[in-house]
Amino acid sequence: LLETFGLSQLPDFTDYTYYLTWVLQIVFLIGCLYAAWLGAVSMVKLESDDTLLMIYAQPVWRCGIVISRLLCRATLLLIYQAVLFFLTQSLGGELVMDPSFGGGLLRVFASFYLVELLYLCIGALLSLFLGHVSHAAAAAFGLLLITVLFGIASMAVPGMSWMGLLSPYGAFPVSTLLVSQGEAVVYWVLAACCLFFSTLVCVRFHFKDMNV
Repeated sequence: LLETFGLSQLPDFTDYTYYLTWVLQIVFLIGCLYAAWLGAVSMVKLESDDTLLMIYAQPVWRCGIVISRLLCRATLLLIYQAVLFFLTQSLGGELVMDPSFGGGLLRVFASFYLVELLYLCIGALLSLFLGHVSHAAAAAFGLLLITVLFGIASMAVPGMSWMGLLSPYGAFPVSTLLVSQGEAVVYWVLAACCLFFSTLVCVRFHFKDMNV
């Protein structure tokens, strides 16, 4: 019947692992957008709601403000990923009893978290160039859209495959992580990028003229 109507080439979503891969990719995209928004709101909100007036009344260090805000938002992302992980496990049925499935799922969400941390740090850097907190949503969506377009260009343009690493899905393909370990060097590169962008946020915030 599927062959008759030309539907035999459609993805087989009756396979839970295949279905899970597609769903997790959508969840990952939403998580990246959420992380970028958290970052884009983080610093500009201090100026928009006059919180800096109260903070500057205390003996605080500017970089300490950045670090504390990034850590708070990184904790929110961790809670978000933990809830999704346990929810996905609870819906896994008999597959949860398979240690390899549980380990693969843990690798997937750990990789998601690391990529989302990078979006958080880049979003925080963009936040320091925004004029008002109302611009944060547009900045976060723009950041996600640009990186997704990088991934599309890497597949469509010959010789531009390296741009795939700049997209959310380029570093950690979900289907691969469910069955095998990811490349260790990619984890270290992403961690180094998070440190680099968070350092840029500290430097920019330290020398920025605040509207207080």
